[in-house]
Amino acid sequence: MISEVHYSDEGLIAMLEAGDEAAIKRNQHLASCITCRDGLEQYRAIVDTLGCEAAWDYQERKSDPDPTTVANLRAFASSMAREDEEAETYVAALLEGARETWMPRLRTHPEWRTAGVVRKLVGDAFGALTKLPLDGVEMTSLAIEIADHLVEQSYPSDTVARVRGHAWLEHAYNMFYLGEFKQSLVACDRAHSEFSRCVVDEYDQARVALVRALSLRPLDRITEGMSLADNAVAVFAKYRDEDRLASAAITAAQMHFKVSDFRTSLTVLQAAQLSVNLAPHTRAMLENNIAYCYRHLGDSDAAVQHYQVCSAILDEIGSVTEAVRVRWCVATLLVDVGRSNEGLRELRAVRSQFDSLSMASETCVCALEIAELLLVENRFEEAESLCRDTCARLQSSGLTTTSRAMTAVAYLAEAVRSRAATTKLVRHIHEYVRRLPEEPNLLFAPPLL
Repeated sequence: MISEVHYSDEGLIAMLEAGDEAAIKRNQHLASCITCRDGLEQYRAIVDTLGCEAAWDYQERKSDPDPTTVANLRAFASSMAREDEEAETYVAALLEGARETWMPRLRTHPEWRTAGVVRKLVGDAFGALTKLPLDGVEMTSLAIEIADHLVEQSYPSDTVARVRGHAWLEHAYNMFYLGEFKQSLVACDRAHSEFSRCVVDEYDQARVALVRALSLRPLDRITEGMSLADNAVAVFAKYRDEDRLASAAITAAQMHFKVSDFRTSLTVLQAAQLSVNLAPHTRAMLENNIAYCYRHLGDSDAAVQHYQVCSAILDEIGSVTEAVRVRWCVATLLVDVGRSNEGLRELRAVRSQFDSLSMASETCVCALEIAELLLVENRFEEAESLCRDTCARLQSSGLTTTSRAMTAVAYLAEAVRSRAATTKLVRHIHEYVRRLPEEPNLLFAPPLL
C-alpha cells in the first residue's frame, strides 16, 4: 500500500509567502487533500494573526522560507492549538446553567481568561444568537470582558488587538440583530479601532463596514451605508471570498429597499445567487431577501416559494430565531393576499415562538398584527386581553424602549375596552412600536381623527 504524500510545513508556508492565490486555487493536490488544505489554512490564519510583516520580510524574500520563520510559526501554532484545546473545556464549564451565572463564574476563574477562550466564545456566539438571542449577546459580553483585559505582552505581535476586534465585531452584529442599532455602531467603532492596530486589517475592516452598514440602514443613513457596502464588496472580491461577497450584496440590496428600488435589489441578489461556494446560512439569507423583493413587486407566489426555501435551509441548520422570522413574513403575506384565517393562525404560532425565545420586541409587534385581525372580526374581548398581556410582557422585557411601547399598547387596550379602537389606530400603534428600536426617543401620539 502506497502512503499518501503531503506537503511539508515548509512547503505550505512557502506557498503563502509567494502570495500567488491563483496558483493555490489551481493546485490539484490542495483541492483533493483535506490534510494539506487544512494545514495551509491553519498557517494562513496564523500569519493573519501575527501580521504579514511579522511573519516574514518582504524585502528579502527567498525561494524557501527562513528556518526562523518556520520555527516561529510552528511555535505559535502549537501555542494557539493548546489554548484552543483548553478553551473547549473552559467554555463548556463557563456556560453551564443560566446565563445570569456566566459572568460571576468567569470572575472566579482567572485561568479562563485567554485568547483561546475569546476565540471559542466568538466562534460559537452566532449559533447561540440564532437559537436564544440573549445567550449569544452574553457570550460576546464575556468575550469582550476577557479580551479587553488580556496582557498584550503575553502574545505575539498584534494577536490581542485582533482578538479584541473580533469580540467587538461579533457583539456589534448581535446588537444589530436585537435592534439596538446605536449600540451596534458603538461596538463597530471599538472593533474598527482594534483592527486599525493590526499590521493587516483590510479584510476585517470590511467585515466591520458591513455590520456598520446594516445598522445605518434602519437609521436612514442610506448614502453612508451604501458606500460602506460597496467598499466591502470590493475587498471580498479581491480576497475571492464568495460567502462574504454574497453577504455584502445582501447588505447593498437592503439599502435599495429603503428607497423602494426593489428591481435593482433583485438584480443584485440574483447575481450573488450564482455563487456556488456559499454557506447554508448565506444561501438562506439570499432566498429571504429575494422573497422580500418579489413580495414588494407584487409576485406573492414567487415570494412564498423563496420564503419556503429559506425556511427549510434555516430549519436544517438549526437557526431557530431566523426560521421563525421567515414564518412571520409568510404569515403577514397570507394576510396581505386575503387568506386572513391562515394568516391569523400562523401569526399566533409565530408570536408564541417569539415569546419562548425572549424576543420581546418581535412578540409585541406580532401581537399588534393579531389584534388588528381580531378587531376586523369584532372580537374585542380577545383583542383587549392580548393587548394587556403584551403590556405585562413588555414590562418584564428590559428593553430600552419598554416604557414608550407600554404607553402605546396600553392606550390601544383602553380603546379596545371602550370599543373605540379602529384598524387605523392599531396600524398607527403598530408602526410606532416597530419604529421604536430605530428611534428610541420617539414620543407616542394618538393618530389624528
